[in-house]
Amino acid sequence: HYDGQHFERFMGRTDVAPAAAYENVWAVSEDFDGDFWVGSLGRGLACRDSRTGVWRQWDRINDGLTSDYIQKIVPLRGNSVCVGTSGGLCVINKSNETVRQVSSDLGLVNTRIVDLYADSRGLLWVAASNGLYAIDPESGNTLVHLHSRNGLSTDAVVGIVEDRRGTMWVSATSGIININVLRNSKTDEYEFNSFT
Repeated sequence: HYDGQHFERFMGRTDVAPAAAYENVWAVSEDFDGDFWVGSLGRGLACRDSRTGVWRQWDRINDGLTSDYIQKIVPLRGNSVCVGTSGGLCVINKSNETVRQVSSDLGLVNTRIVDLYADSRGLLWVAASNGLYAIDPESGNTLVHLHSRNGLSTDAVVGIVEDRRGTMWVSATSGIININVLRNSKTDEYEFNSFT
């Protein structure tokens, strides 16, 4: 933490959550309330409340994360935070401090989450070891699972970003993949077309 004049170090301190004091931090994010999230490689997740400065630790055993190996943290609309781990996907509801595993019905059980991206439509994009998912984070429903058997050039997706026109760009071990996302005005459903 930098206050404008000095850096505050957290590593090795006993007055902060274990994930924040651990030297193996792989993910950081600030949510819409200004709370600071830290994901570690083996010690779970920590959140520093921006108003009080108090740390809250989250882990697999006590809170139900899919793994304590945190890969990515993405804030979502509606006071939630999505957490990608080496064992699947979780959504933390900050209001009631509950963890919902979003993996069993999506084919994401014990699946390593590589990247997450919340797009301008409110969809959550998940790069996993078995392809790319577009998920409605409120319902937890998968809108599409793209992989090598239905159009992607590979299952190994490593990064996701959206351009200003709403087109999704995906980096993969086979190169760049471009995905056009259209909404059918008659059915109100999304259509996904990928180009490699």
